[in-house]
Amino acid sequence: MPTTIEKLDAFTSEGGGNVIAGTAVKGDKVRITRGPGRVTETYYTPPVAPTPQPLMLSKTAFMDIATTALGGGQTGRARFQEIIEAAKVFAGATAAAREVRFVHERYTAATSFSKSNVQAMCAILVAASIMTPQENTDLIAAWPNG
Repeated sequence: MPTTIEKLDAFTSEGGGNVIAGTAVKGDKVRITRGPGRVTETYYTPPVAPTPQPLMLSKTAFMDIATTALGGGQTGRARFQEIIEAAKVFAGATAAAREVRFVHERYTAATSFSKSNVQAMCAILVAASIMTPQENTDLIAAWPNG
């Protein structure tokens, strides 16, 4: 027997009550029937929908949202390429330079991207002044949820 939920106008000691037509909303008194002899009267709490999680993106999908976030069209594609090229040739023997080159190697070798990895990579690019804070914000804001 499937679980049923009926909205009631009042609780009763025998598990009865007057059923009110309509959909129960949070806080309504309800009778929940889960099978013969399995009846409960309680206050209704709707199930909580799962929070959408950021999607894992293929490299192509990542490039699509990145170019859109960076201005769209030819402008976005050009800026995306500038960022990748700047990371590729970033010079120096400092820890920051090694981090930037790591971002480029990670991007080059990757076939998919998570939002958290991209956030970490963009933070490195912003710290190195390769990417602006606004570009970082726009890119992360454009990330789709599933």
